[in-house]
Amino acid sequence: MELYFVYLWGLLESLKIFLVFHFVMGFQHRKNIFVYLVVLYPTVALPWAAVHDPTNLPIYKAIWLFVFPIIFFSGKLVPKTVFAMVVTTLISIFDIIVINGLTILRVPASIMSDLGTAISFLLIVIIAMLSRKYNKTVNEAIMSFKPIMNAGVFMVSFILYIWVGMLEIMFRAEAESRLSEFISVISIIVAAVTAFLVTMGLYYITRIRQMTAIDEYKSKLLDINQQYVDALIERERDLRGYRHDFNNHMILIKSIASEHSDSEIVKYIDSIFSKYEIKNVISVGNKIADLFVNKVLSEMSGEEDFVCDVKGKIPSQFRMDNVDMCTLMSNIMDNVQEALKKFKGKKKLKIEISHYEQMLYIDVNNSALPEDKALMSLKKEPGHGFGVKKIRDVVERNGGVVQWVYDDNMMLLKIELPIR
Repeated sequence: MELYFVYLWGLLESLKIFLVFHFVMGFQHRKNIFVYLVVLYPTVALPWAAVHDPTNLPIYKAIWLFVFPIIFFSGKLVPKTVFAMVVTTLISIFDIIVINGLTILRVPASIMSDLGTAISFLLIVIIAMLSRKYNKTVNEAIMSFKPIMNAGVFMVSFILYIWVGMLEIMFRAEAESRLSEFISVISIIVAAVTAFLVTMGLYYITRIRQMTAIDEYKSKLLDINQQYVDALIERERDLRGYRHDFNNHMILIKSIASEHSDSEIVKYIDSIFSKYEIKNVISVGNKIADLFVNKVLSEMSGEEDFVCDVKGKIPSQFRMDNVDMCTLMSNIMDNVQEALKKFKGKKKLKIEISHYEQMLYIDVNNSALPEDKALMSLKKEPGHGFGVKKIRDVVERNGGVVQWVYDDNMMLLKIELPIR
């Protein structure tokens, strides 16, 4: 076998695998430069096998097809292993469909291999380009596979790979008899059905995952709206009660004014204000943020020595998914409330919201114990239930940065987010 055929095969098959793994299935290649040492295999090992052990060259090629994506791409080992077999199987199916199609068209054997390789590569490029906008969703679906599903996919792919490989070897030879042509047509149909079933399987898995995510989103959004509506109803109920009572108070004040001196009226008005504490509702420019800020302020208002200062507003052009905003603000304010309740002495809370050019800045500064410095841990699940990981995930997912700073019994949370 000519060595340039071996080098060309290694290059084209590597490109096919890269296109399918990266653009169709959403795997990201490793950034480590040492990973690129895998190119030594097709440039050294395969040429050596072509010269010294040509009979076993297909085995060396199969090893390369299987190992290359596992080493070159990042991610969990099991999904990479399973879909290394899936991808090589799909690529082989494309190859055999093209080869059998050329056989039926009676393309000369001298150019069939090169022409078939070119057509197969072009088809994979087209599929990769058409699929790239869905690759993230497909990758999430792949990563959600259960162990038994991974095992089933691997076994089916392995059996199909062997079957397709045998057919590919068989039909690379010239097919002159009608029987060969008949078998060739059948193999194309079977290969096409297999490719269709694999594609539909991935599609439905992806759709199920999307529908589940949409249902969860709607459920969370309904919860947020319900909380907001409940807060509005409670506020309206309080206002109605105040209006009803003040009507009665004004009637009594009128009676006192007609029978007593002004000092009695002043005394009675003072007693009214001492009985009714009108709660101020703070607005920070976002109804979800308002809900969680006011919830904590309302619950902390009964605490002794509680001091609060809220400044600034979220600009109207700031855009964040409602579920992300709910996750962010609920965890921030839960952290604040838990830290304040544990703190002994004067409890302080200061929230500052500002924006400059295209960046939004949120600073939340609250009293906290020294033990709460664990919030700043960089471990996978920091904070021991404080929800720090959720806050960090939301901020980073929306292109921002987050930082916790503890100093002199005060915990400062600093968040920077792009406004658009």
